[in-house]
Amino acid sequence: MKVTLCLLLMLSILVGCSSYRRPLVRVSEWDEETEKLGVIDTDGEVLLPPGQLDVVSAAGVGLAKVRQNGLMGIIDFNREWIVKPEYKSVRTYPDPALDGIGGPFYTAIIEETAENEATKELCEIRDFQSHTRLNKLELTWCAELRPDLFAVGTAESAGKVGFMNSNWEMEIPAQFARAGHFIDGFAEVKVTEQFTETICASDAPLKNEHIRASCEEYDNTYSYGSGFINRQGHLISRFDYHQVSGFSNGRARVKRYVDSGSYLYGYIDETGAEVIPPQFIWATDFSEGYAVVDATGGGGHAKIIDRDGNYFLDGICTAEPFSEGLASVAYSCNPTKQAYINTNGDVVIPDLGDGPFIAGHAWVYDPQHKSYGLIDKNGNWVLPYRLTKKTERYSDGLSQFSIPRNKETGEWKYREGWINPEGKIIWPPGWNDPCHENDVIVWPQGSCEQ
Repeated sequence: MKVTLCLLLMLSILVGCSSYRRPLVRVSEWDEETEKLGVIDTDGEVLLPPGQLDVVSAAGVGLAKVRQNGLMGIIDFNREWIVKPEYKSVRTYPDPALDGIGGPFYTAIIEETAENEATKELCEIRDFQSHTRLNKLELTWCAELRPDLFAVGTAESAGKVGFMNSNWEMEIPAQFARAGHFIDGFAEVKVTEQFTETICASDAPLKNEHIRASCEEYDNTYSYGSGFINRQGHLISRFDYHQVSGFSNGRARVKRYVDSGSYLYGYIDETGAEVIPPQFIWATDFSEGYAVVDATGGGGHAKIIDRDGNYFLDGICTAEPFSEGLASVAYSCNPTKQAYINTNGDVVIPDLGDGPFIAGHAWVYDPQHKSYGLIDKNGNWVLPYRLTKKTERYSDGLSQFSIPRNKETGEWKYREGWINPEGKIIWPPGWNDPCHENDVIVWPQGSCEQ
């Protein structure tokens, strides 16, 4: 009875069942120069045939975001409107964590014309069932909704950004030019010149050596930019970083202008201290305790460092960050010699490398067949086919690959294909058949039976 109820609810506006939020994929096919868009699920079942509606994307809640007469809405599995096409843009939030605060929700971008005929865009946060506007203030911009705090721009602050809580009230005032998500209790913010002048005129620099250092170097030209705030909205780091990324493994990657006249990467800890001072031409975020850096530039001189900046692996050509306990490393550039290593530095998969491991598998280059295949953590090939084009892998395990024009006819019916986590080619239709001839899939075992 419970299963039956869930299947019924999947077709309704009641979005409590997880199956209503199953992963969906927008697909396309071309008729000469006309693109037709549709939606499939991860088994390859066509839920909305291409060409029936102007599909913007597969929706996180519902079936698809659809454009009609220039405005956007959301349809359900009955192809009925969950959200009527009345908005410039809509976005759904399928995260089950939002259910605890009354979710799911959607945000809608609307355009309003003032008395002087100037048009402005506003963002409204709405409940899926009642469609009630939840935000009390007028918002000019909304970030991804989170169960705790999330960034919004307010009309009363002329578009400056602060943080709203799950009671739809501003908890951290709108005073920043830009802001990111809170990760491990800290969020990236880009400060304004006014904010910088105000904070340097206060006693804040006396209480925080990192802010003091930024204020001492502040000259109203290039010396203000991005930094980090804590959950209370207080700056914990320098505010003059050219670029920052969120905290990972207790470290945040930062890019700062240095005396040499260039920008270099380094890392700060959760106190805002530069525990690994800016010194790298390029660098990655920390993943599983390690990051990949290059202090020389030009490529071919990568190093893997630990959280204290010590070299874990030196003298390599390049490397990718660790994922699921393994990292792809190129020990030499010419010729390229690759392998996967574990977090002890041991080679566990020799002579193969490149893609990150997601859900226990990674796409790598197969030198024997000069194409790309999927391997497991023991280095075994797990699919009977290869791809001539490198894939783009997503966190849910889906893989997307590009499709060139047919070499003989010049036709281009499909420009991209999709592979699900089980290795089934779910788009284009029929391509999972080893007897299907195309320019992208290679069946090295010759398994086609006529």
